[in-house]
Amino acid sequence: MTTLGRLRAFARRAFGPVARSGLSFRLILVETSLIALVVGGAFLVLSVEIRATTRRFFVTQLQRSQSEILNLQNRGLEQLMWTSSVITENPTLRARQSRPTASSPVRRGQVG
Repeated sequence: MTTLGRLRAFARRAFGPVARSGLSFRLILVETSLIALVVGGAFLVLSVEIRATTRRFFVTQLQRSQSEILNLQNRGLEQLMWTSSVITENPTLRARQSRPTASSPVRRGQVG
């Protein structure tokens, strides 16, 4: 028996009862298959759309977070610049910075 003959025999065994059944059964089978195809297609489209929407939302949130981090870093740098300018302009603070305090570690050979 050839491959084509085997395939035909399998089709007869698998779909023989459907071919011999009534018209109403065949219509029900076609309608059910069509409904399954439409529902499956709808789920596929929804899945693609949900993934795209989630990706857009994630990218937007990530950009917003990165922007906030950069703003915080810039603000910290501005505060450091302001603090260093205040220290360099005020002689009392400058002298206080150069003297060791009780809480700072004392190096050998230095008398506080």
